[in-house]
Order: sequence, then structure tokens, then C-alpha cells
Amino acid sequence: MPKYYNIKKVCIRMKEIIKRIYYFLLSPFTENSFFFAVLAFLVSIADVIAWVIYGDPVFAIYLGLHGFIMSYAIALIVSAIKNAKFKKILKAFILVLAFINFCVDAAIHMACKIGFTNDMVAIVMGTNISESKEFLGTYISLGYVVVVAIVCVLLYILCKIKKYIVLWERKIAPLLLVLVFLSSVVIFARKSENWDGIFINKVVSFLKYKSPPDLRSYYTHPCVTQTDETIPDNLLIIIGESFKRNHSSLYGYEMCTNPLLTQLKEDSLLFVYDNVVSPTTSTIKTFQAIMSLYNTEDGDKVNWYECTTLMEILTLAGYNTLWISNQSPTGIHDNIVTKYAELCDSVIWTGSKYKGIAKKDYDGQVVDILDSLIKQNVRFANGYKNVIIIHLMGSHYIFNERYPQEFEVFHAEQYPRYEKNKAEIISDYDNSILYNDFVVSEILNRFADKSMLAFYFSDHGIDLYESSNDYFGHALLNNQKSIEVSRQIPFVVYCSPALQSQCPDIKDTLDSIIIDSYNTDNLIQLVTDVMGIEVIQ
Repeated sequence: MPKYYNIKKVCIRMKEIIKRIYYFLLSPFTENSFFFAVLAFLVSIADVIAWVIYGDPVFAIYLGLHGFIMSYAIALIVSAIKNAKFKKILKAFILVLAFINFCVDAAIHMACKIGFTNDMVAIVMGTNISESKEFLGTYISLGYVVVVAIVCVLLYILCKIKKYIVLWERKIAPLLLVLVFLSSVVIFARKSENWDGIFINKVVSFLKYKSPPDLRSYYTHPCVTQTDETIPDNLLIIIGESFKRNHSSLYGYEMCTNPLLTQLKEDSLLFVYDNVVSPTTSTIKTFQAIMSLYNTEDGDKVNWYECTTLMEILTLAGYNTLWISNQSPTGIHDNIVTKYAELCDSVIWTGSKYKGIAKKDYDGQVVDILDSLIKQNVRFANGYKNVIIIHLMGSHYIFNERYPQEFEVFHAEQYPRYEKNKAEIISDYDNSILYNDFVVSEILNRFADKSMLAFYFSDHGIDLYESSNDYFGHALLNNQKSIEVSRQIPFVVYCSPALQSQCPDIKDTLDSIIIDSYNTDNLIQLVTDVMGIEVIQ
């Protein structure tokens, strides 16, 4: 009798424990049902609708299940908290984050036609307030405002029908719990493709983000020797911004966007290469590849900041290094590009340097700076070895703020195959290219009487209504055509008359290096080969 009684007591106890566990597992759909419903809606709705529109409803469902499971897990954790006041504050905080998440997701999808990725963290954290305002002014349309307003209305309606949600919660809670387990099986049975875009990952990614380090702390101290005495005294690297090759008349574009560079080509001073692509479609990733031996294909397997940089090699080879930029040195954190600039002996930022892409300083200010340096600074005298890196604002949006009025040559009516609003954007873009042609040619002309080799190329191109009839901007990361057209960049080499007299074989040397399908992530190899520098790691 006592033994049977003990077994019965254990069974009753086990039944009570199982019952508690069961009701605890149901708690997100019972005591926290409204919180769960709003959270699941906010973290999933933008991705689900967007991927349905993109034509991939299966992936949309998959992302929806991700949001559903994650919301359940968060609501379950909240249910375990006993302090009512703290629980209420925590719920409010999480829902505010979820609403911000929705606004960000909607903006990214409507502007970039792609979901959130971890790569965007560095871009966002390297963006200042002015840049954010300009982005919003360019891409956040009336449609976006309407979408956010509709979601706010839906949230208001949810608040009003809260009592009906509570009424049905216990009836459907078991079914929702079954859906949790089925969803978990689906998610973990299939290889995850979008952990980057999950709400929790976004929060963690931003919290884990670290400011770019001082690259001098990661010098690799390679062995550098000069192997060729017949080399240019001056190397100039001009890096443009958002210049797509097929809008350059150097490459056959119907609009005359590069008249001055074309003249230099006809004078046999400029050599044009039509087989060059950028390593990526974003500025930060491209600079990591062109300014160091980092390979973007390695991703996180290699720390980009631990790779040997171009500036360290040039400094060890005995060159004075100067960086002139018409972009901004800082964002929320120091911009990665700035970290490379700071490796130079001197850095000059033009004009209002803390306003990001919202700054109205035209690239022509770089020419004024060069004039002053050439006039006053002995560094450009014969016998000095100099490397000058110039980073232009180029054709960064907003396009019509990248050139002075006298360069407003192209107008919307000259693009009859486009709708008026698109024609205006394209004409503004072409005007920015035309002004860029003037700036680059003026820079090159400043060194006509010096032994100068100059490379000019863009960090990346853009997608200008080529992958979609309603999109322009940085490449859409889920669209291969958009990526391909955004990697097509101009690449030209200027050899001054003095250099061609000094090094008559320089053109043959360049042609032997810049072969088919050349990628600018090989810039260091190009520079060292042409400048007669040998690097031993």
C-alpha cells in the first residue's frame, strides 16, 4: 500500500509538472497574446510582403516562420518574468525596437529591393546624420510614408480589438503551439538563408559593431625593395564615385559626357581600358580590396585590417604619400575609408568635411588645393617621389548637387525614351559625369610637365534603371543583372609627356598587366609592378 501510494503520488506530481510546462509553453498565446501578435506582425510583415512581390512566395513564408518562431521565443522569455512592472517596460521596449525594425526593413526593401544584411551594419554605422537625411530625401517616397501610415493604422486597430484577441486566445493557443513545433522543424531542416535579416540578429549586429581600428597597429612590415630605377617621380590615383562605364562617351555613350578626357586620349596621353570591373558594389568593401591585400571573397575568414596596405608598401619604398578627399572623414564611427587615408603622410579634407554626402562642396575644390600645393610645396620638385590619392564625390546621389550650374548641359527632353522624372534623374547624372570630366582633366593637366603616372577609376558604378524600370541606386544584392552593371567602371591611365619620354615602354608595361577581365582589387599588384617595387611578405 505505501509503495502503490508513492507511485501514485509521483504520477500526480509528474502530471502537475507536465501541465505547468504545457501552460508555460502556451503562455505566449494566452497571457502575452497581444504582445506576441504585434511583435510577430512587426518583425515579419515587411519581409513577407516584399519577397512575395519579388516573386518568391516560398522564401516569404520561410521568413515569416522565422519571425513567428523568434516572436514566440521572445514572448516565452517575457512570460517567465514575474515582476509585472519590469515586464510591462520590457514589452514596450521590445515593441519599440520592433517598430523601428519594420521602418528600417520597409525603407531597405523600397529603396534597395533587398532585405537587411550584416554588411549594411558597417555602412549604417559609417553614415552620419547628414548622409541619412540625404538618403531619406532621395529614396523615402510618398509610398513609404503611406506604408508606414497603414501599419500604424493596423496597430491601432489591433489595440482596439485586443479584447477579441484575448477571447480567442485559449481556443487557438494549442493550434499555435503545434505550429511552433512544425515551423521549427521546417526552419532547422532547411539551411538558413537569411539569419542576417532576423530581428534579433540585427540588434546583436549593431551591438557587436566596433569602430574600425587604427591600421598602423596592424602593419605587417613586409620587405620592400625598388627594382627599377626608370620609374615615374609621381603616382596619382584618382578614385571617383558611382561612375558607370556605359555613361562615359570614352566608351561609346551617345551623350558627350567626357569631351576633355577624350581629347587627352586623342593626344596619346590617356589610355582607356574597357575590361575593368570593381570588386564590389559598395564603397567600403571596394576600398578594403583596393587599398590592401584583402580579398573580398575571403569574407570574415580574414580580418581586412590585418592585411598589408598600399600605403605601408609605398612608404617603405620611399614615397611621400598625400590623401586629398572631397568626401567626409567620419560618420557615426570613423569611416573605414578614413582609416586608409590616415596612413598617408598628409591628409587634406576639402570644404565642409563633416556633412557627408550632403555637403555641397564641388570636386573642383580639389584642383584649387593642388594648385596651392604645387605652388608652395617643394614635395613636387624634381627628385621627390610622391604618391597622391584623390577621392572625389563624383556622381554620388543627389546627382544635381554634384555640379555647378554652368555644367547643366543635358536636360530631360534629350532622353525621349524615358518618362519625365526618370529622364530628369538621368540628365542630372550625365551632368555630374560631365563635370567630373572637367575636374579629372584639370587635375591631370596640373602634372603635364612632370613625370607623372595617373590611374583614374570609380569605386563602383550604379544601377540606373537597368535591372528594373523603377529603380536607380547602388546594386540590388538579390539581382545579378544589377550587380553586373554596377561593377562596370571606367578605368583610364594618364602618362604625362615627361613620363613617356622618360619611360617609352610604359604603355606596353600597362597593357601586359591590365589584361582581360581586370579587377581593381589587383591595384596593389598593378602599382608595384609599374613602379618597380618588389614586395616580400
